[in-house]
Amino acid sequence: MKKFTKLGLVLIAVLSFLCFLVYKLRYDRLYNVMQVLEVFGSPPQPSKCLDPDSLDILIPTLPAPSWKSIGTDVYGYSAHCSGVPGETALCSLVSVLAVMKGKVEFSGFSCKLWYEGSMNPIPGTFSYRTEKEDTEFSVLTLSCETKFPTKVPYGVSILEANSHENLNEIIPVYPVVSATDPKINLQVCVLPPTHSEDHAPALKESILFHTLLGVSSFILFSPAFPHSFILLANKLQAQLNIKIQMYPWNPPLGLTSSLENHLVTTSCFQHSRYSENYVLLQDNQILMPRIGENITKVILESKLDTGPNPLSVRRFCSEYPNDKKSANLAQPISVLQSTYFNKQLSDGVQTNIFHSGAGQTLPAFLSGEVFVNEYGPCDKYDFSETDHTAGYDQTALKFSHSIKDLFKRFNSPLL
Repeated sequence: MKKFTKLGLVLIAVLSFLCFLVYKLRYDRLYNVMQVLEVFGSPPQPSKCLDPDSLDILIPTLPAPSWKSIGTDVYGYSAHCSGVPGETALCSLVSVLAVMKGKVEFSGFSCKLWYEGSMNPIPGTFSYRTEKEDTEFSVLTLSCETKFPTKVPYGVSILEANSHENLNEIIPVYPVVSATDPKINLQVCVLPPTHSEDHAPALKESILFHTLLGVSSFILFSPAFPHSFILLANKLQAQLNIKIQMYPWNPPLGLTSSLENHLVTTSCFQHSRYSENYVLLQDNQILMPRIGENITKVILESKLDTGPNPLSVRRFCSEYPNDKKSANLAQPISVLQSTYFNKQLSDGVQTNIFHSGAGQTLPAFLSGEVFVNEYGPCDKYDFSETDHTAGYDQTALKFSHSIKDLFKRFNSPLL
């Protein structure tokens, strides 16, 4: 009986030892997997719709503004720090770009500022100023004066009288750029589309051609951005160190085109305060230097006045026949296809490039050196490339090889 008991105990011991070995082996394997995950993280999951190699490229980290309801019939968009006259502090005042529908009584409004390290938002002193108005809407600047001008808040909340519901509606405050950081030579702001057509081709062409001309900073406003353009923008940022900020633009319904244009112009100005020069363009408009191939260099060498400097706009109508030299293009490129502009439709049409540096005593010679070429249909069919209203300009053709190479490199279609 004792022999059977001992034999049973031996078998149990052997079985237990074997189970221990199996457990130890599995445990070691699992431990190794956990170490790999801890060091390298989980493997990325491939996208089913977009190019997986393009999605993880650099994404802009600056706060993107958006329209928020901050009170009854009051909507805010973006916020920036500014100084009080006579002070040199980093952020004495936070200004919010806003619109108001109808008439609103602001006597009971207040504001609070959000700071890193603070448990709760800190009250500021609220004020407002009307910038532009029409029969239904008004453009406003809502201001919140801070008690701590040496610190920069990351957000601001505008509150109605006896209401704390808007405390969660935080408008991001754009970071303050250091005075030692170099200024951007030229910033291009691309306006929201004014048509219902697919604007992906125009956006791509604008960004690629201006990149070729030496522009390295862009701000784009649009209700939505096509996926293929986002991929292209990410590639440009990662590979060429181009700065592209894409800002959603969904203002309140009912704004007139005049007020909306004023809002976009103001927003572009606020985001371009640290640029030597900035210009607002439609998505189908291209800066075109008559001489040279670097638009930034041409502008820096020009004698610009502080503030707006006029640029002539030339309308290159798609109703004209395409240039014969562009017949073998692998994909349509407007700046190479359209070489005829309509003189009558271009007569007196101007836009401005804004200069923030010191003014020049000499007259500006940028006019005639740089044009804004606008490409697209002119909705007219009573003219011809052979009549007196047609003007021929092949300046863009000097970029033929460079722009085709850039398109081939970056303008790859979605999978």
